[in-house]
Amino acid sequence: MSKKYSFFKKHFDLHGPVFWPSTIFILLFIIVTLVVGKPMNKVFSAIQAGISHNFGWLFILAVNVFLVFCAYLIFSPFGKIRIGGPKAKPQFSLVSWFAMLFSAGMGIGIIFWSVAEPIYHFNSFPGVAPGTEAAAKNAMQYAF
Repeated sequence: MSKKYSFFKKHFDLHGPVFWPSTIFILLFIIVTLVVGKPMNKVFSAIQAGISHNFGWLFILAVNVFLVFCAYLIFSPFGKIRIGGPKAKPQFSLVSWFAMLFSAGMGIGIIFWSVAEPIYHFNSFPGVAPGTEAAAKNAMQYAF
């Protein structure tokens, strides 16, 4: 066995009958999209609209079912099961976990919206022509 293959085998656990066909399908999909170019926008828009129109209800239902299921797991006896075994001790306290999750959520929100919100308002501020100096001024004022 070559070194390259043993490194790959050591660090990646691939199931060939699933991995290779899906990889080939994804690569073909990307290549076709790049070759065809702009007309694929209509195809993707039609697919997205069809899925949203016909299966939007399923998405909303699935989210609610998962939410209720998670609440059930939290408040049922399953919520008392310790991951790692009955004697496992958490590495972080509940307050530390909350602080980490809160910080991560705030961080990504600040990083994303610090750029996205002013750009959004710059392109679609009510009563101001998009892309103008007035739009930029209003967008920054509104974002702040």
